[in-house]
Amino acid sequence: MAAQKTLLPQPVVIVRKKRPNAASVPPPRRPGVSQSMPSLTRPVTFPLPSPPVPAPSPSSQPSAAVSQPPPDEQEARQRKTQEKYELLAILRDRWPQTFPTDFRLVKPFARGLHQELIQALPEVKPSLIRRTIHFYQHGSKGAYWRAIRHGGPRYTLDGTPQGEVTAEEQEHAKQELATVAAWWKARRAGQSHREPPQAEIPHSETPQSIEE
Repeated sequence: MAAQKTLLPQPVVIVRKKRPNAASVPPPRRPGVSQSMPSLTRPVTFPLPSPPVPAPSPSSQPSAAVSQPPPDEQEARQRKTQEKYELLAILRDRWPQTFPTDFRLVKPFARGLHQELIQALPEVKPSLIRRTIHFYQHGSKGAYWRAIRHGGPRYTLDGTPQGEVTAEEQEHAKQELATVAAWWKARRAGQSHREPPQAEIPHSETPQSIEE
């Protein structure tokens, strides 16, 4: 028999894999995270929001816009004022002794003078006659009420004396003059655009039975 070969054991070779340097390997990507994000070692600054602008207070709003009436109301007021001017021009033309243009010649009306005007001017609305009388009484800075305060006789539409001004009516005329003076003061200061308010008028000065 042939001599058998002796098998020697093979040497075991151990291969060690070199571990990569952790500093040189980029971190794994995370899904949904952009690689262009700034480094966390650098401070990130964001623009600060602008401070809110405070709303203007009601007191800072222009007072003229509050005091001005609506255009429709202002137009209606101007139309009514124009009607009174037109009727007053007619009264002065037909009865100059009762409605003089010179305020120094103004005289107290006789009681019931508005009824005379209603009968003399049937084509004019009684309400317009009433407003025109009030308009005339407060015109010329209260010339009519100064005539009442002075006292003396009253006069009809044709200039005939009829009746006398009473002491109560003279006291009321002082109140009306104070009202007119306050209105003119407010108007000069730009605080009023209306006609002087009508206070309570004595029975002798109140147009009766006049409806709109």
